[in-house]
Amino acid sequence: MKKLFVFVIIWFLSLLLFPLFGQHFINPFNTTDIMFKIWIETRIPRTIMGLIAGGNLAVSGYMLQNILLNSLATPYTLGISTGASIGVLFSVIFIPGLIFGEIFAFIGALSGVILAIFISKKSGEITVINLILAGIVINVLFSSIILLFYFFAPPNLSLQILHWLIGSLETIGVFKPLFFMCLSIIFLLIAIISHRELDILILGKEQAKSLGVDYGKYFLLFIVISTVLTAVVVSETGPISFIGLIIPHILRLMKINRAIEAIPLNFLAGGIFLTFTDTVARLIVPNANLPVGIVTAFLGGLFFLYIIKKA
Repeated sequence: MKKLFVFVIIWFLSLLLFPLFGQHFINPFNTTDIMFKIWIETRIPRTIMGLIAGGNLAVSGYMLQNILLNSLATPYTLGISTGASIGVLFSVIFIPGLIFGEIFAFIGALSGVILAIFISKKSGEITVINLILAGIVINVLFSSIILLFYFFAPPNLSLQILHWLIGSLETIGVFKPLFFMCLSIIFLLIAIISHRELDILILGKEQAKSLGVDYGKYFLLFIVISTVLTAVVVSETGPISFIGLIIPHILRLMKINRAIEAIPLNFLAGGIFLTFTDTVARLIVPNANLPVGIVTAFLGGLFFLYIIKKA
């Protein structure tokens, strides 16, 4: 409970403080009309989006690692992120002006999961190893489709697509971030309500069944929750990587393992981490507005090396 309280405080401090930093520091008590408008319409929505995106990706990574019994599982493992990316690019290129791109993101993400599950089935059973291998195959195939979309995209969209594929928190207006926040909270609550089943799934299929848990039902439930949380992020920010790997590992090192505690803490810590790295990305190269996806990819690579060396 103490850890949760500390993370909640840091989360709210992130929401209050990070919007003040950028190419120009904003003093909320002494600012011009233009800077005040930038603060309200750009920086605060960007921070809210970062808190949602980082939180969703961390929770998705945590749940996938638990149900797949693999500490390296992330939203990319089952082709969720690349599938969502295909859905978004399809809507941008072939149905321009569509408002609800997140619907296509969810369809694409779910398609990746379904294909991975279908490929991994052996004698009617889904094995963890086969599922992870299938996810790798799906990622390779989907990545080639993404490159194909990028190659044939109209010239006026090419730079926009490239910037989006890197992963960025740029957003205008507070409506979308708040909408995504409400949508995410609904699915996070479903996951928290099912915390007992998630803890039991960690024990493996046979053990879960012996304890009276419908393994197939809850396995698919957590897959769907992870898919929705990831699709919401990708539809707006692009495929930001490695949050779902780094944060769950750090919290496990802090002995945070029980789902009822780990789900909210992963959400809070993931959001704090992503908004912090986004602020660093904007400050580290003056006037460049470096996309946060570059920083998280670099940190994720280093963290991956750390895990491999430690293993």
